[in-house]
Amino acid sequence: MELPMCSPLLLLLRGGQPIIGFGPILSAGTFVSAFVVGFVALYAAPFAVDLAPFVRDVMFYLTAAFFLFYVYLSVEIFLWQAVGFVAFYLFFVGIVFSMDLGYSSIGGEKNQSSRNGRE
Repeated sequence: MELPMCSPLLLLLRGGQPIIGFGPILSAGTFVSAFVVGFVALYAAPFAVDLAPFVRDVMFYLTAAFFLFYVYLSVEIFLWQAVGFVAFYLFFVGIVFSMDLGYSSIGGEKNQSSRNGRE
């Protein structure tokens, strides 16, 4: 029987057997990175991938997966590790916003210079 996606969080919050909650989290990440990305690539190919955001996302995903695997092997999660996951995600969101702002400002300068060149 397949558990709903919110059940890992419920299992971790209820007490019971928290180690069960990590399997679906890793499975969901594997599903998204393998099946969904593969299907989109097959459907929309060929397309260009912007290298900087792609490398950023892959590195953050691998780091988070490694940290989750470390917690899984240690068989228990401490408060500092849980806070570390949240802080890591907030750091990731900050990096994404700063990179997107940098790209939009660079793109805006390119669009502005191309407009000035045509006029």
